[in-house]
Amino acid sequence: MNNNKQLSILLVESDSNTVQLIRNTLQRVDPISVLEVASSQDELVAILDKATIPFFDILLLDLKYEGELNGPLVIDLVRNYPCTQLMPIVALASQEDFQAAMASQHPRVNSYLPKPETFEGWAHTLKLFTDYWKATLLSIRVLMI
Repeated sequence: MNNNKQLSILLVESDSNTVQLIRNTLQRVDPISVLEVASSQDELVAILDKATIPFFDILLLDLKYEGELNGPLVIDLVRNYPCTQLMPIVALASQEDFQAAMASQHPRVNSYLPKPETFEGWAHTLKLFTDYWKATLLSIRVLMI
């Protein structure tokens, strides 16, 4: 697969350690992709208010988002903006919460990823994540032409 496509990711995550881990790992496995982070409701709304066209390829969201909004409310907020209604949403869940997340599948989430427990696990997961979504989004764009 051609990995020269830049993937633009909006990460909604309140834990600064997880944000830094994802940022560092993504830089290692896919240095051309762009990561924008919203760590609070205000930051997320400010980012979405700027958008007039879809400028993120995908939303990566911690289902256990700690803040003013929980994961499902963040999903609903994002889906209320016209420019993000069709943006794929991938929800992260800890190993302990992954089965519960899968069982309660939110109808507006496209995919779920278990949070790895090691840096190597994150590297493997984010590499698969970026490769998969680049290929998927590219094939969707080709079909739309």
